[in-house]
Amino acid sequence: MTNEQWLTFFRVSARVLGQGQRREWGSPSWCFWTVFGDGEDKMHYWSAGLPGEGELGPIGTNDGGTWGQPFDFSHLAHIVLPRTFYWFQEEDGKTVRKERNQNIDLVSRALVEANIAHTKTRRLLEIKLYQDLPPAIAGPAIRARIDAALDAEERNDALTGLAKALRKDGVGQADLYVLFASLMATTGGADPLYDELTDLLDIVCSGHWAKGRGLFATQLSQDEIAQARKARF
Repeated sequence: MTNEQWLTFFRVSARVLGQGQRREWGSPSWCFWTVFGDGEDKMHYWSAGLPGEGELGPIGTNDGGTWGQPFDFSHLAHIVLPRTFYWFQEEDGKTVRKERNQNIDLVSRALVEANIAHTKTRRLLEIKLYQDLPPAIAGPAIRARIDAALDAEERNDALTGLAKALRKDGVGQADLYVLFASLMATTGGADPLYDELTDLLDIVCSGHWAKGRGLFATQLSQDEIAQARKARF
């Protein structure tokens, strides 16, 4: 992705969905993103609404504004526009979950017209630039398998089944963890899926975290997670 292509992506997305805000409840748009070289010891994504035209410079986002700090376009490794984003708010003394849908289908059509490569599934639209993924979890096919698991009536069982199938396909423990940790990192804490992914990561991590349900014989270490993520970012 060139700087001009990133500018086109942000302009098109904000034109369709609206310039965002820093908090979900007041924002017409929402995205998650991470950068190359970030989070060697953890899986870190930022989240906020889409930056507006006045917040975009020739080589990145400007300081302040919706994203709060500058990000060079050349540093962006992965950006996700979820079809639905969630948040909690207080109503009549109770905490309730709220949600807002984004028309990522319309965004996708506009990006196709602008020749901006991206992937769209039932749940999200993304641009993913990081490399060196094992073949079993590379490309749009894995998104289709994840979506199928997420659409299953028994979603927890389907996600665990997918993890077992990928293990059988030869995906290592750390790579499997990074795959699902990335999915969780682009799932807001108010999303009903978040807790299910937390449980799945415990099973992949194995050891005492899995409480006897681990997929692997040994517990995954933080160093192994960091090395797997660093190799891709």
